[in-house]
Amino acid sequence: MFAKPTRWELGSWQQKAWFAGLCTALVLGGTFLGCNRPPRGLPPDAVMAGKVVADGTPYYGKTIRVYGYVSNTSGPGVFSIADGVAGTASLPVLVKSDGFAVNMGELVLVEGAPTAYDPGRVRQDYRIDLPPETARGWQNRPVLIAVKMRKLD
Repeated sequence: MFAKPTRWELGSWQQKAWFAGLCTALVLGGTFLGCNRPPRGLPPDAVMAGKVVADGTPYYGKTIRVYGYVSNTSGPGVFSIADGVAGTASLPVLVKSDGFAVNMGELVLVEGAPTAYDPGRVRQDYRIDLPPETARGWQNRPVLIAVKMRKLD
């Protein structure tokens, strides 16, 4: 009377289950991959802040572009950026120019030269004088002396 459905015949419940599983995997995979995309407008040579925090020595004395989320503000011209992942260390940023305000959580691209923090050297070489309470714990840590900045989308 009725013909027995074949294994791959359209309408069989096995094929529908397989197709639904495939679609779910594609959606989850696309979502996961989309979360790791770099921000729009990011130059290809930009480095995440966490990479400089982990080991800044290869970057010392070179002008680089670093991006991250503002994680702390310590007054005009002083803030920190981090990768945006909870628990990651932040990179202190010292701004040489005035007129750039940042807010907590903003994604920024900062161009400048990383250096190991030494209050005397920073004061002498860059004319930046920070109160000791602002720079507490920064000794010999990488800090970024910023010359350009912009906000990213």
